[in-house]
Amino acid sequence: GDDARLVISASDLRTASDCEFALVRQLDVLLGRADKVEDPRDPMLARVSALGDQHEQAELRRLSREHPGGVRHLPSPTYSPEGLARAMAETLDALSSGVAVLSQATLFDGSFVGRADFLENTPAGWLVSDTKLARHANVPALLQIGAYAALLEDAGAPVAPVVRLVLGDAAIRDYPLAEVLPVYRSRRARLDGILAEHRECGQVARWGDDRWMACGSCATCSVEVETARDLLLVAGLRRPTRRRLHDAGISTIDELAVSTGAVPEVRSSILERLRAQARLQLAQEADPLGGVRHE
Repeated sequence: GDDARLVISASDLRTASDCEFALVRQLDVLLGRADKVEDPRDPMLARVSALGDQHEQAELRRLSREHPGGVRHLPSPTYSPEGLARAMAETLDALSSGVAVLSQATLFDGSFVGRADFLENTPAGWLVSDTKLARHANVPALLQIGAYAALLEDAGAPVAPVVRLVLGDAAIRDYPLAEVLPVYRSRRARLDGILAEHRECGQVARWGDDRWMACGSCATCSVEVETARDLLLVAGLRRPTRRRLHDAGISTIDELAVSTGAVPEVRSSILERLRAQARLQLAQEADPLGGVRHE
């Protein structure tokens, strides 16, 4: 309901990292203001998820070999504020039980929940570790482990000075917590602010509202780009150019195709190429069976 407490998760943090507009639209769906957009990548995501589970199991076996009999798996929580608070209490109890590694520990501070793949007891404190299929660390993955470390630290648990990612090629990478935490805290504050403000406003998130960063290419954005006939439909058109065209009063592919004259800060050669591209795409759209058009 409208007065229910919002609980955000590590995956919301990841979504906001890629596309804030998609996140506020998810809130609209949750509040009954908008319909859910189906993601055509769902079968692919299921496959990736299965591979991710295998990768996590391999790391679990490695830790079990390293700490025989010292790994404890925590059960899935009930997803209600009371259930999550109980699961967090169970995590904190387990931390002081002499266990070497906790697997799938629930971490919850009242408004943010995450399940850490592994918490490993080290002489320097609890080491937060997450498995990722990617071969390189990315910002969302670092934000996620930063979030888990922050939740532990805020609950008074001793936390190791590094956080760990176990990457898809089994490489283990450690990152200084002192560098990851401030980024997490500022992103979290922005996320809390965006969601609170959007919930208050009572309106569906509008495409083109520049309060939120929109990626322009996810399932949520793609529907809006098509509906708005956005300039992002024009192949090869970059964001800064789109902004300059907007300033000149050109905001759709149709307007670009028939526009004439100069646009401040856009080179005339680029402008003419984009206009030609827009015209070609519109001709193709009007006659989809007419073969691929080119100049």
